[in-house]
Amino acid sequence: MNTVNFCERCGSEIIDDESPTLHKCLKCKNIRFSREILSPLEGKIKRNFQKIKKSTYGNFLTGLYQFGSFPEGKTECGDIDFLITFDEAKHGEIINSEIELFHLRYEMLSDGGDSVFELKSCLVKGFWDFNTCSEYPDCLDCFHTSRCHLPDEDYTSSIHNYCTTKCEKKRKIRFPECCYSGCDFLYREIKNRIAKDIRELLTEGGIDFISITSHQEIKVIDIMMKNSVDTLIEEFNSMKIKKNLKIVRIF
Repeated sequence: MNTVNFCERCGSEIIDDESPTLHKCLKCKNIRFSREILSPLEGKIKRNFQKIKKSTYGNFLTGLYQFGSFPEGKTECGDIDFLITFDEAKHGEIINSEIELFHLRYEMLSDGGDSVFELKSCLVKGFWDFNTCSEYPDCLDCFHTSRCHLPDEDYTSSIHNYCTTKCEKKRKIRFPECCYSGCDFLYREIKNRIAKDIRELLTEGGIDFISITSHQEIKVIDIMMKNSVDTLIEEFNSMKIKKNLKIVRIF
């Protein structure tokens, strides 16, 4: 049975036997744009990066680079590839501070009645919502018991909320372990959330997509985050994508 996925470049449905290249489906992976169309986006990305550098995230970001066909000077390119480099130690400090803040919020609420609703409301603006964690059901006392109606697969946030608010069995532990102490999933999800925020700030205004028809948009900005330029080069060399990867620092 084929698995249905969605192309990260155009959003079209793809099946696993289509062999998408770099998240691009067969319908869009060969679409190219002239440099004149893509060039204005370069300036917007640089301006957005300057804004990010002045924010809390700027404390660990170390550089903005281009690589791929655009800095090579090709007249037509599929997209513009950007690399953001960061200081791992400072990056870890920000993640750990968010974990500490999460635990502090939980401790304050648990002292006042242990309300799931209050906790979720408090964490709306934070980096972590345990209801979206794929491992969350395993933290529940009722999981895999006769009274638990959660399926063994296809977890979603809405299903987790249902179990939290309507489960018939009263549990001694109302919250997953990440509320009490650090866990790998908590660290990973906060890390992913920070990366997502940076990408959204960098492409503010939806500049990462270009409309080619009234019904189709193509993603033309691709962003990677690595701890160094050398890490990207090593990954490309291991995949044998290019022998000579041209990387240009733009900020």
